Amino acid sequence: MTRFVLPLLVGACLVVGGEVRALPVDFTPRPYEHSSDGGIYRGFEFIHGQQKVVYLPPPGWTWVGDAAKVSLRPPEGANSARAEFTHTEGTPPPPAWDQAGINVLIQRAQALLPPLAQGVQIADLRQNPIFIDGHETALFVFTGHLYAQTYQFFVLLLPLEKEQFAFVLYAEKKEYEAAATALIRSLGAMRWAKSAP
Repeated sequence: MTRFVLPLLVGACLVVGGEVRALPVDFTPRPYEHSSDGGIYRGFEFIHGQQKVVYLPPPGWTWVGDAAKVSLRPPEGANSARAEFTHTEGTPPPPAWDQAGINVLIQRAQALLPPLAQGVQIADLRQNPIFIDGHETALFVFTGHLYAQTYQFFVLLLPLEKEQFAFVLYAEKKEYEAAATALIRSLGAMRWAKSAP
């Protein structure tokens, strides 16, 4: 994993190989099960164009969703943590990973934070903390206040040529690290599967 801080930016491009078209997404969760080594792992599928996208959340996490987004919560004990998956069509191509491009991506990421978040500041950013089904990503971590409590937020962007997936998590500072680690690890196993019927 390569870590970057604002003064030390390395030029690179967030470009996915091959031609990519903006495709409609239906996040309505459809149950999915996977058996491995005697265990059964439960998650959900959603639709991206003519493909199914398979996702296995961290153990114990619950989810609800509709066509526009999926919302997730960790098990009891991390009561402040929330996550959300969204998709935007018609976004410009991914910018270069330089100061100007980073500023554009920070603005995109910050626009996805909860509207009631206050005093938000960028705390960290990383290029490709994970690859999602071979696609490059960009992670932005913020600090701020929500509901009069100190919160941390992350926005993981999967910017494609004409569309963007975004994975957002926020939690009180004391609950953030465990929830963020679990969610990012699970996103690394997300994959595009066979064509949807």
